[in-house]
Amino acid sequence: MDIDHIKTVEILAAKASSWGLPEDVTEPETHLEEEEDFELISAGLDNVKKREKELSELQFPPEITVIRANMKKYRILQKQIDLLRETMGELREAYESVSSRTCSLHDACDRALAEQTSLSTGSQLIKTNLYYFKQADVIMKKLSVAKLMVTGHSFAAILVSIDECLTYLRGHPEYKESEHYISKFEQCLSRAMTWVRVAVLAELDTCFNDVKNRQAQLEADYEKIGRGGQDEDTFALLYGVFASKAAVVKASINVVEQRFAVVPEFEEMLAECQYAYFAKRHLLLGPILESTLSNLSTTHAESTCRLTRDACTFMLRTCDDEYRLYRQFFVTRNGNDERKASMDGRISPAMSTITSVFTSTHPPQQVHPFETFAEQMCRTLYDMLRPRIVHNPHLETLAELCTMIKVEMIENRCSPQMVASILGDDASQDPNVAGLNPRAGFVAVMGELVGDIAERIVHRAGLYAQNDIGAYRPAPGDIAYPQMLQMIRKIENEEKEKNQKEGVEDKVDTATAIDQHCLWYPTVRRTVLCLSKIFPCLDVSLF
Repeated sequence: MDIDHIKTVEILAAKASSWGLPEDVTEPETHLEEEEDFELISAGLDNVKKREKELSELQFPPEITVIRANMKKYRILQKQIDLLRETMGELREAYESVSSRTCSLHDACDRALAEQTSLSTGSQLIKTNLYYFKQADVIMKKLSVAKLMVTGHSFAAILVSIDECLTYLRGHPEYKESEHYISKFEQCLSRAMTWVRVAVLAELDTCFNDVKNRQAQLEADYEKIGRGGQDEDTFALLYGVFASKAAVVKASINVVEQRFAVVPEFEEMLAECQYAYFAKRHLLLGPILESTLSNLSTTHAESTCRLTRDACTFMLRTCDDEYRLYRQFFVTRNGNDERKASMDGRISPAMSTITSVFTSTHPPQQVHPFETFAEQMCRTLYDMLRPRIVHNPHLETLAELCTMIKVEMIENRCSPQMVASILGDDASQDPNVAGLNPRAGFVAVMGELVGDIAERIVHRAGLYAQNDIGAYRPAPGDIAYPQMLQMIRKIENEEKEKNQKEGVEDKVDTATAIDQHCLWYPTVRRTVLCLSKIFPCLDVSLF
């Protein structure tokens, strides 16, 4: 060992002496020798270290050796721990980086999902909004078919779509095409109203033609058997045939009225349908009314009062029947519109001569179409009665007619209580019906007739006052006073004495002949009787 150590030291000394000096490039062999020497020195140093280590271990006791071994393990563990800490730090940094990127990715995903949801909602909203615009062409195509049943579910669905689309578009005027598409849907609504109008008019034409055909058949049958009664069967025919079609017409109108009751197009359509209905009813009823009234006129040719009472009763019954039939076809609509039919506020040409039960302080309102129709029917009665009444020379008959028409026919039979009984359940189920008086047309026409009678009464009273009162020439007996009174008093006294002898008691509070108007001066008696007859017939101011 010492020899090797000495050799090693010598070699190192030799190397140290020449360290840092320039190498001699001209001596390649020397350079190779130096490399070999360096390798030998390195190997020697390794051996020396190993030997020193072994010797050093032999110098210490076993405990030290164990401690040194443990320290060596500790150093190894320490290095591993440091390496692990370094690795953990790297992992932590990598985790934080990955976590940050993951959170960013999650945020980006959330934003993407939110944007996707927003876009999906916007797309759905656009589809929903476009639905109301696209329906215009779809509905117009459905309404452009050759035949359409207005009472079917498909037509009701079309009306629902039109109503919903119009409501939506009118609620969003900010849309660019709202006005354009509103006009389109209004055209669709007008087309739908046209379908309803055509359907209703077709049903009315069918009823009218059916009645006319059956009337012709009835005429032929009655001519064959040679007996009367045709008018009664015709009346039954008039109401039976129309009533059979009433449900279809009413359903056709109701399907539109449920959603478009306040639309002007519906008002026009309903007015046109009602006009056609009343026109056809008037064409059918007119000849029958004239025939029936003519028969009554012939039957009661000798009694104008009987004729008037029976004719008015017949006309009132006809008005009631027509009202019930009308209610089967149409719903009486009043509400807030201007078409309110009222039994109040009617203005008649004879209103100054009749105290009507239908007077009101409210301004007159537009007359309901049914009242106009009823007036047209009652005009036939007016035209039949007026000539007979106007040419009647008897003041008593005129006064009786005036009282009968005004009190019995108008005030009693056309009173609100009587009208309420006619309306029945209609007034309770539909408050709007309470504003319609089915006998208002009769009241208006008969009011005119009362006015004519009152004018005739005034004229006849004037002639009576001029001829029978003003131009009266008294007879000798008319001015035989006080002889006439004394004679009457004597007769009364004799009658009393006779009763006393016979044991008959005098009647208490019996008016004497002197107190009766039979002893009045004839002009006074005539004046009082005339005034007592015309007083109930005339308005107070006119009287």
